[in-house]
Amino acid sequence: MTLEVRSVDKLKGETPLTKLRHLYKTVCRRNLPVHLVENGLLITPAVLNELMRFDAQAFDHWKDCPGRRIMLKLRKSRENGPCRSSVGDSFREETKGLETAIVLFFLLVRGESVDTNDPDFLEV
Repeated sequence: MTLEVRSVDKLKGETPLTKLRHLYKTVCRRNLPVHLVENGLLITPAVLNELMRFDAQAFDHWKDCPGRRIMLKLRKSRENGPCRSSVGDSFREETKGLETAIVLFFLLVRGESVDTNDPDFLEV
């Protein structure tokens, strides 16, 4: 079973951190994934585990996440490069959670979606 929420604005909580805490309770403690319909994001425990690794100050001060961008850039270059057959399914799955976490981060703190496939986004 999955809980459907129309947009990030409809999530419980006033600030990005309180929205994140409520998401964590729903997804991880109640084992109920959340589907953000408007953005097509499925928020699973793996996504929230990645998001919980972000620095809490990033949520308070709208900081960026350059280290996460570098990891995502690595995944994309490994997937699209000549040696892409060496990229394991577990690596893809782990970084897919990271990619969703980055998109959710921008939705929570800036209220805007990002295209993680955009080369400009991957530049740090």
